[in-house]
Amino acid sequence: MLDLPDGTVLLSYFNTQLFVYLPDGFPLPAGKPTITTITANADGSYHLVGTKLNGISEGATYGDDAQMNSNYPLLRLAATDGSGHVYYARTYNWSSTGILTGSTPVTTEFALPGSVLAGGGTNYSLVVVANGIASDPVTFFGPVWVDFNYHGTPQTGTFTFPYGTLAQGVAAVPAGGTIYIKPGFSTERPTITKALTLVAVGGTATIGH
Repeated sequence: MLDLPDGTVLLSYFNTQLFVYLPDGFPLPAGKPTITTITANADGSYHLVGTKLNGISEGATYGDDAQMNSNYPLLRLAATDGSGHVYYARTYNWSSTGILTGSTPVTTEFALPGSVLAGGGTNYSLVVVANGIASDPVTFFGPVWVDFNYHGTPQTGTFTFPYGTLAQGVAAVPAGGTIYIKPGFSTERPTITKALTLVAVGGTATIGH
């Protein structure tokens, strides 16, 4: 038996057939994580602050066969474009693995999978999962990066291959999205006609002077 990230249990029957056990009832409210803020790091990863990211139990034990600790955050992204695609981001550098942390803020870093990085500007529903219990979802836009000092190819708006101009970033980001700008200088004076957020990451970004 194996605990799965969505709270179900996978059972392998003599390695010939698989079953999934779906518990009834509802997740315990006391074990529900919350997401407070998500901010970009200078290396392209993200910093998440929330509560109860490590759950209310260390996990499960199945005889002498398996130890399934789950007192750490999993991060799930579901694309909202109708494709049905679901991704998991790698979390690391947890501030704590202690359980029952209550209202005390805890943090984790997370790195996006390549499929999400390649889809800059895509809208995702993001949740944190602890002990198989998911937080309320928050909207997360796939990253759109701009670096005024980058003149190479390709320019796809990712951290590694950012756009070289703000105008490119504005064209790529959906309404309500965020453009992350690496330190640098641009004389551009673009016209922006949709709601979006500009964030300088790792230093000062100067535009229009």
